[in-house]
Amino acid sequence: MTAEPPVAHPRRRVALWLAVVAFVAAVAIATPMIWVQQQLGAARADYTAAAGEIQDATAALETVRERADETRSLADAVLAAADGQHGDPDALAALSDATGELTRRLDGGELVEVPTVPSSVPDSAAEELRDHAEGFREQAAGVRRGAAELEAATGDVTAAGEAYMVALPEAAASVEARFASAANLARIAYREVTASLPEESWAPDAPTTVSTYASVVAILAASHAAEEAEKAGPLYNARAEVEAFARSIAGGVMLDFDWAPIVNGYGANGSYGGTATWNTGHGGYSTITLSDSVAAQWHRNPAVASLVAHEVGHSITSKCMALFVDGFDSQPEVFATAWAIGLGYEREGNGESLYGRPSDELIELSRGCR
Repeated sequence: MTAEPPVAHPRRRVALWLAVVAFVAAVAIATPMIWVQQQLGAARADYTAAAGEIQDATAALETVRERADETRSLADAVLAAADGQHGDPDALAALSDATGELTRRLDGGELVEVPTVPSSVPDSAAEELRDHAEGFREQAAGVRRGAAELEAATGDVTAAGEAYMVALPEAAASVEARFASAANLARIAYREVTASLPEESWAPDAPTTVSTYASVVAILAASHAAEEAEKAGPLYNARAEVEAFARSIAGGVMLDFDWAPIVNGYGANGSYGGTATWNTGHGGYSTITLSDSVAAQWHRNPAVASLVAHEVGHSITSKCMALFVDGFDSQPEVFATAWAIGLGYEREGNGESLYGRPSDELIELSRGCR
């Protein structure tokens, strides 16, 4: 016989359906909650990352500020040592302007405001946290912009400082030329300092370098003023012309000048006289002493130029010692006379009337010293 299939109990079917419905309901309830938690977790992570951007930007800004402060302090010290007058004027003005701009950014309205970031993530909704994060990123971008601008201003000061320091030795000759009457020893001190200026001189010791430079310029200027005072008076212009002429033919030998009424027994009754000493050190330097009558007759007696040329012939011996010793047997008057004649000064005063005319060979040989 055939068996009948089992029949499900109605209560069991109801229980099964209730379980399914409960599960679906639980899932329906849990899914939004999970999504909300995920969104909140993402927002908190974004908040933390954005806060970290501010902290990183702030740390970078502090580093830039430290460099800016150091650079400004260095520039201020250099400007103080320069005292508004030492060094190339354009380079000095550029350094002053750049330093002023950096100071304005450090101390004035251009100072970057650093925002305060809470030490922990606030217990806020995801949307509010995202708004905070967006604000943090905008603030961090502002801090980075401020740091970049401050760094650029610092770089401008550094570039201007380097240019100023480089210009010191480059302008050495023109500065010395402004003090043409300065004594040889003052010139030597100035040249030694300018020759020793370091190539990479925008460094912590730059103020000392500039201060030392300024001190020798001050010595040069004071010496020039003293020498100018010595030759002051009715004959000043003529004396200045005589000295300029002598320096123009001296081949770079440094010349000091003294003036007196009588020199070597000459200077009265229309006569004129001079003497010269020389030293081979420091590229050669000399002191020429001339009678006041040389200046008095400078514009009306061409012969006095021959006397000055003869004395410069003594002075220039300091740079031509080998020629002087080997070619002229160390005879100073023969050398000075030949040198003046070789330069074209044939009038009375060139030494020929007192010491005789050197041979044509010696005159030609003297032309090797210029």
